[in-house]
Amino acid sequence: MLILFLLSGLQAAAALDFDECGIESTVAFEDWRGWRKTSPTPYRSGEHRSWAAIYFDELAANSSQSTNGQFLPCAKIVKVHFTDDSGTSILKLFLMAKMPAGFDPNHGDWWYGNYDASIGAGMIEQGIVEGCISCHQRASDLDYVFFKEQIVKSKD
Repeated sequence: MLILFLLSGLQAAAALDFDECGIESTVAFEDWRGWRKTSPTPYRSGEHRSWAAIYFDELAANSSQSTNGQFLPCAKIVKVHFTDDSGTSILKLFLMAKMPAGFDPNHGDWWYGNYDASIGAGMIEQGIVEGCISCHQRASDLDYVFFKEQIVKSKD
């Protein structure tokens, strides 16, 4: 019983540490439209079979350049999928947040989420999402982010 209590305490402490990024609330991603966009127009995303645009919050845009290519904890990325190349009708939102060390150390400590149409409505899945991980594993040498090289270009 003491062991169970200790394990429960460790899990609670870990959960508190991971909440520091604020992702337990969708508010953490609501202002994505004001973040740094990686391209002026949507591009064709073959993996998801739709048109997409990627946005980095300031921490994500700045941290990968100043930390040997690793994103700092709480850096956030939003990949918006559109119904067509006009970029006017949102189909789905894919979210990423770099969590503190220990969240998922085998996969870069990234939290993933995907939502239908708008953040706060239609959440499909979030957390340690195997479908996201299996794809992003291919970019493990880029801290699991495929479009990191676009951060520099987006500053111009």
